[in-house]
Parts: sequence; C-alpha cells; structure tokens
Amino acid sequence: MGYSFSNIQIKNKGRVVDVDRVLEVLTAAKNLRKAEADEEADIIIAIYTGTENGWATVVSDLFDQDDQALTGYARSLSETFQTEAMIIGCFDSDYLFLNLLDSRNDVDIWAACGHYPGKAPRRSNYNTWKDYVTDVSAFREAMRKDRVFAEECLEEVDSIISLPTKQSLQCVETASEEADFICFRYMLAGDEKPDDPPRFELGTIRTIGYHFYESNLIRFLNHGGASRGVAVFIGGEPFDTHKAEIEKVEIQMHGSNGEWLLLPVDMKKVEFENGLKGFYGTCASVRIPKAIPDNLPSKKRMSLEFDRSIIVRFILLRGYRQDEPCGKIQVCLIPLANNAGQAGTVLSFFNFPPF
Repeated sequence: MGYSFSNIQIKNKGRVVDVDRVLEVLTAAKNLRKAEADEEADIIIAIYTGTENGWATVVSDLFDQDDQALTGYARSLSETFQTEAMIIGCFDSDYLFLNLLDSRNDVDIWAACGHYPGKAPRRSNYNTWKDYVTDVSAFREAMRKDRVFAEECLEEVDSIISLPTKQSLQCVETASEEADFICFRYMLAGDEKPDDPPRFELGTIRTIGYHFYESNLIRFLNHGGASRGVAVFIGGEPFDTHKAEIEKVEIQMHGSNGEWLLLPVDMKKVEFENGLKGFYGTCASVRIPKAIPDNLPSKKRMSLEFDRSIIVRFILLRGYRQDEPCGKIQVCLIPLANNAGQAGTVLSFFNFPPF
C-alpha cells in the first residue's frame, strides 16, 4: 500500500501568510463551528506559515484527495492573495502531480510523475513552467524518471521549485503543531439534536456469512445521538436445535486515543415468548459515538466510519457433525437507551474462513 496525500501551497514571497484570510476562503459557505475538544472535530485545517522558502502550506479534510475541491480552493486562494497556488497530490505512490494556478496571469499548468491507474487527468507541458521553476530541463528530467515511489521525485525537485519536502509531503494525518503547523479544528454545525436517541444501522462493509472456530465480525454505525451501553443478541436455527454454541462475544471499537478496544459481553441462553432461542448479553461500558454528519467530504466520512464502527465479534463452536446442514443465524446490536434503535442481519453458513 502506497502513500496518498494532497496539499495546497501558497506563494507568499517571504511574508507570513494571512492565516485569517486563508480560513475565510476555506470556510466560506461552510456551516462550521469551532470544536471544543480534538476528538469532536469533523474538519481540520492546518497551515504552515514559514517564510524561509516563500511558500505557505495548507492541508485540510475539506479537500484531501478530492480533485474538484482542490482545484476550487487553490484557485480561490490564488485570486484572494493574487499569487501562485500549487496543488500537490499523490495517488498510492504510483502517480504524483503538481498543478500550479496563477490567477494574475491566467495560468493553469500541470506536471506529473509516475503512472496513473487509467487515463491520466492531464498531460504535462514542462515549457509552461519556465517562469515558475529555476531549471526547466532539470525539472522535466526529474519528473519523467521511473520510480518505485512517485513521491520521491519531490526530493529531487525541492530546490527547483523552492519547496522542501517537509512541506510538499504533508497531509492531514501528518500536519501537527509539532511539525510547526497552526491547526484549527471544526465541527459541522447541522441540525443534530443532543437528545436524539441512538439508532444503529449496518456498516458499509457487510458480512454475508458465518463460520465456525474463527472470529465473525459484524459492523454497525450509530445514526443517532451519542449514548452508552449496548446489548447483543445472537440466535437462530443452529441454537434452536443445539447444533451450535458460542465460545466468545466481544465488542470491538476504537478508544478515545484511537486504540482498539475489545470489551467482553457475558452471553446467556435465552428463550423468548415467540419461541426464539439464542444468546443475549449486555455491555454497559460501550461508548456509542454520535452519528457521522451527512455532508462530510468522502475521504473524511470513510475515515470516521472506520473510527466510529462498533463491531460485534464472536466465535461459534459446532455442536453437530461436519456433514449436517447449518441453518441461518441472526445477529442484533441494541442500544440500551433505545430498544427501537436496534439493527441486525441474518447470516448463512460459509464453509471457508473470512481472511
């Protein structure tokens, strides 16, 4: 797996960039409010204001790896500051591009290194860079070299474009106060209500079958308000006929520092009035994070879905011969604060491991 990232560079000609104006451009028409705590942040904007090389660096979830948003913001920054703005983007270490915009002179030029998966977005014309690099020939030669990691070309062109790799290689995940960035954290101010009850739905990564003696993972996401405590129900035909037993059930989720947590669920055999048999248990310590806002950039949304997933992890043991047919099972996750907010799935037996 390679490195994917994007950033915007603003030519500041040795002056400290006006941070407030950068924020105005990026947050215009966005319904944002300052986050009170880091873990509450939906959007991060980080700005490196250093003047030693004439470039200021901006990274944000607002445009990270979103080509249309990158172009729109870079053009707006070029127009606002009446200077060059340069987009640097990399796709999985296979393809790296530089897109320089200069609104004063109606300039929009492109240079790329590596191989794009499919038709490249644009063709490079290195002669158009003559007013923006120190040596066009050296720039062309460096960008055209075959490399295992496309981003390595930034080390060779750093003096040609007057931009060190400590800025050109930055992204949201690497920019921090420790790296001399000024960081601003925002929450999307939508119509959410703090007293909305929790409401689970299956995660975007779906499990369609179960198996024995290996961990089964079912992912859920909360689409309501934050809460605490869940219940798990696992039942179905194999448990009705005593053909299956549960060895272990856990809730897997991220902790406040991003670490994985495995919280045990003490399951007990149950039989409901309608005759359904299975296993039921609760875990009151599970912290249910609030719903993910709908209008987040796609990459940020995918990241939050991974961070905020609540995973029911369980292992089943066979209670019958290998050649006997297996029935379907049902797995439900129930918020203790709202039984009506439960979600579940029905799984068929798969005779192979998941990984």
